Amino acid sequence: MALCAKRKVSGSSPESGSSFLRYFICLYLMFRLGFDELNINFETMKRITVCFLAVLTVLTGCTVNIDWASEDDESSTKSVPVTEKTESDVDGDSIESKVAAPTIKGVEEKTLTEQLNTPINIISDIGLIEQYYSLIGEGKLEEAYAMKYDTKTTFKTFQGWYSNTASAKVRDIEENPDHKYSFYVDLIDKNKTEETYLVKMEVIDGKLKTPSSVLVPEMSLRLSTKDGIEYLYLDRKGQAELIAPNFTNAGTNYENHMTDYKFLQGNKYVAYSITGTASRTTEIYKISSKQVVVSLTDPSMYGFTDDERFFYACQGAGMMGGYLDIFKVKGDILSLYKSLEPTPGNGMIADCIGYNKDQGYFEYNLTYGGFDEAFRTKYYFE
Repeated sequence: MALCAKRKVSGSSPESGSSFLRYFICLYLMFRLGFDELNINFETMKRITVCFLAVLTVLTGCTVNIDWASEDDESSTKSVPVTEKTESDVDGDSIESKVAAPTIKGVEEKTLTEQLNTPINIISDIGLIEQYYSLIGEGKLEEAYAMKYDTKTTFKTFQGWYSNTASAKVRDIEENPDHKYSFYVDLIDKNKTEETYLVKMEVIDGKLKTPSSVLVPEMSLRLSTKDGIEYLYLDRKGQAELIAPNFTNAGTNYENHMTDYKFLQGNKYVAYSITGTASRTTEIYKISSKQVVVSLTDPSMYGFTDDERFFYACQGAGMMGGYLDIFKVKGDILSLYKSLEPTPGNGMIADCIGYNKDQGYFEYNLTYGGFDEAFRTKYYFE
């Protein structure tokens, strides 16, 4: 400890201010020497410091004045400024601050946690998409057009698409790999006409490329499978409504599947079949009342009469016999009106020919007993 080697001791009282300053300077130099020059670990330095302070306490208690001087370096008596941060300057796992998440236009509704948990490129992409359609809704078409990536569409064409747009709102954004997104856009023009588009968009170098934009029909049907169970949905401009789940034998070797789903009577009803290895059931669902109004066993033909007063279902089964059921439409109910079941005396329905809307009848073939000949028969609706 060469810096502290020379000292003089006298019986006078110490000057407390300068003495304590010197003590602390010496402590600092001891720590620097111990850590930097001698590579002494922290615990050993603590023990040396305690011993040093004990000696100082005894000496100062005996009114011994200690003056420090270097043998050769006059500047050693100057204080050395401390410029390094210690562990106490660090707050927890971060250094001195907590960084607030950036606010990006179009995603202000996200909470701080959601923003921190969302990759920054996705936040930026979604912000760009929402800003693009916001500009269209505000009539700032030149600014919106400038956001498009390498478009072959001229501004004049672009202006023709959106010049009458009063509102453009994006919803249900779904992220796909490689900065690709799919979502719905609800457009309202200045005449209050509403249209919904299913859009696929890609973000490339901060610009927007639109591979496809498809007009969504007023209603559409969609079959989805989850955990081995099929679900039939009715989509109204992108808003999904569950019509029916198919739980029948799900996950077994004898699974039944939903097939032949379609609209009837101008989107008033939905028909779908649950088809298995040896059976098929067809159900008719009324959209307005959200209920199944009739369930049919393996029909060959079914439908409504042109005036929508009756509903028919026909099964042609050859020599095994079939059926022709006539239902009356009463509000939300289809009520069985007549059932032409096969009987030995009255013949059996061999096959169904179809509904003649011009003449108002349903035509089918009958067979009798052992005769191979089929007789064409007509049922006239009232």
